[in-house]
Amino acid sequence: METLGRRQVGARARAGADGFTFVSQGGAVMAGAPQHLSSYIRCNPLSRPTGCAGAIGAVAGKAAHPSASLLIALGAFLLAMVPAPSQAQMIPVLQAQTHQLASNLGQTSASTANALKDYSYAQAFTTGSQQFLLNNIRVDFTAAGKAREQVYAYLYSATSSGRPGSSLAMLAIGGGSGIIATTPAVGVNKFAPMGASLQSRMSQRILEPNTTYFVVVQAFSSTSTASVALTDSNGEDSGGVSGSSIADGGYRRERWTSNWTATGSALKIKVSGERFV
Repeated sequence: METLGRRQVGARARAGADGFTFVSQGGAVMAGAPQHLSSYIRCNPLSRPTGCAGAIGAVAGKAAHPSASLLIALGAFLLAMVPAPSQAQMIPVLQAQTHQLASNLGQTSASTANALKDYSYAQAFTTGSQQFLLNNIRVDFTAAGKAREQVYAYLYSATSSGRPGSSLAMLAIGGGSGIIATTPAVGVNKFAPMGASLQSRMSQRILEPNTTYFVVVQAFSSTSTASVALTDSNGEDSGGVSGSSIADGGYRRERWTSNWTATGSALKIKVSGERFV
């Protein structure tokens, strides 16, 4: 037995579902909300499976119907006795992992000229069974843009007919909210979501499962010197997420027009997404 001031309470106690057991002065367990409470013992079966953690204190009372103030004081005291979560009980911090959804960058490039001064190019890709956050889209260029030239990529929805629909997000070389390099170099350039804040960029990045999207590459200037790489191959690179794919062939449209026409060649791209684990 343990001494609580002038009272003694039997060590036999049964842990309740909430981890606390109320014991009368005589040692009998009182179920539910007790109307006459002389002392209590706190039991924590998670931290000490063999029984009670020890007597914590005593509350004196004689009335069959304790006053509201006594109940409030008791509740506040019990709340203060609840232990802080241990390190093992704390929620772990989620970590972002980047995955290659689909890529055809490793396929042989076509020999056709694909100047952005004449056309905008669009390429469809489809996600697998999992939701991702768009991390970046890499696009292969066969010719660089001129100094301070503005070339952007866009994430588009797909229409029911399988053509580019409406713009969902604007992507820039470098992305983020800092200084953005908008002029593409020869080779693979990485386009990432841009925005004034992390929240705005996050809202643009959701890739729903089993959904078709387009990446559209466009130059603002009619004198652009940049050209994109296409491929006549329908093959895809290894390492992609299961169920994700790049469409065979792509689309193009004349600058500042809305009519997309199919091409026999696909834009060379790589789509990467993030999942939090």
